[in-house]
Amino acid sequence: MSPKILVPVDGTELAEQVIYRVEGDILSAPGEAEIIIAHVRLPGIDERDRGRMTGRLVQQTMVASTRGLRCKLEQIDADTIPEGICELAKRERVDLIAMYTDSARPLGERPQGSYSRAVAENSGCEVRVLEARLRPVQG
Repeated sequence: MSPKILVPVDGTELAEQVIYRVEGDILSAPGEAEIIIAHVRLPGIDERDRGRMTGRLVQQTMVASTRGLRCKLEQIDADTIPEGICELAKRERVDLIAMYTDSARPLGERPQGSYSRAVAENSGCEVRVLEARLRPVQG
């Protein structure tokens, strides 16, 4: 049985890049794990904004699939981001949660953010924090 990796995303380009960091940093070959692209929906979000976000996440999932990654999109309503991530991890029985940071300092020189720390303390599975940066525009 192949491992399951949960990748929480928020629709931003930086969050999208963690999907590809998983491919390059964790997997030895595309398609060897099931990647669950996870989005936590918080209360009070306008339905139009929710629809736009879902469209963006579906697009991210499709792009990742064209690169040979086995992906699916899961969304969950929760009161907090860490709560939703942990609930999805439990529900999907994931082996690993891959989160991202966009800090300018090297990973070893900074503490994990409050979301990743809360997830690591409450998820019951391994949590890895990957660095994500926007790619420079070639011109």
